Amino acid sequence: MKYRPMEVREGFKRILELTRPVGDSHEIWLKLGHDKFIVGDYTTDGHFSIWETSGSGKNRKRTRQHPDCWEYVANWAKNNDGGVFFIPTQPQGYPLKEAIALSDDVAAELDEGTLEQQWSKIAEFVEISGLEPAYIIHSGSKSYHPHWKASEHLPIAQTIYLRQLVCIALNSDTAIANPHQPMRLAGFYRREKGREQTLEYSSESRYSYDELRGGIEAYFEAKGIPFPEDISEERWRIYKRMKRNFEKSKVKSQKSKVLNLDLSILTKPESELYPQSTYRANPTVPTGYTGRIPLQLALSKANQEVLKGVGGDRNQTGVALARVC
Repeated sequence: MKYRPMEVREGFKRILELTRPVGDSHEIWLKLGHDKFIVGDYTTDGHFSIWETSGSGKNRKRTRQHPDCWEYVANWAKNNDGGVFFIPTQPQGYPLKEAIALSDDVAAELDEGTLEQQWSKIAEFVEISGLEPAYIIHSGSKSYHPHWKASEHLPIAQTIYLRQLVCIALNSDTAIANPHQPMRLAGFYRREKGREQTLEYSSESRYSYDELRGGIEAYFEAKGIPFPEDISEERWRIYKRMKRNFEKSKVKSQKSKVLNLDLSILTKPESELYPQSTYRANPTVPTGYTGRIPLQLALSKANQEVLKGVGGDRNQTGVALARVC
């Protein structure tokens, strides 16, 4: 797999060419910087009208329209930090996970190692799995983002499962398993880094769900990674926590990380995901006793000593305690 970098603007257009509509909808959501969402119905030349939005959740509203997406976003990127993102899973109506029923995008975000090491890892995955990415975007900083495309829009649960598998295979950012996760969009300047977000590779490759799953499984087998037939929310939560904790450890080399990350949790039965408690409750004490229990037994040892052989003229504390008892 060789680099096929494209001229910056052409990279944006190429992404749009490889984006298939969801049914009859060409709706696409972009994110500018960290909190500015815009939306429009895309055309492959990039010169479609776009709307700024405000609000949150399902209260988000379209506010101001701009006639040319490319012109507006390119100008914004040159004058603001943060860069440009899009939501490749194509939410409909709102940039929320609840707004995504179908998607054809299986992506990963590599953020460990040098760019050369990341590219080599992607190339190895492609060679073993037989799955060629539809495109690879350079973030304008320190990472590559490969995207594979399904031959049809799949139920989002299947798409997320495939994303989780690719994330495990490439030891990449787990955030990508969030269905509405924004990702870097090629074709725009990233001002705070002083670099462009570029399209480094593209192809017409698309695969069925079974082909994607089978190719990933072949990679798992070649690498000795246990292959999970499904990934529950709880299993994924445990994997994320384990990976996060491991990355905080002092282990530095990539080889050590591979050797020490315990991937057996991927195929353990759900009942074995958490260690069973060894605590055993004490046997139940019979409560049928109806006799009197001396109240002084409830006192501390020191106070019980005070009560022994004292008179009112010698120890007022003992007398007071004796009266209570």
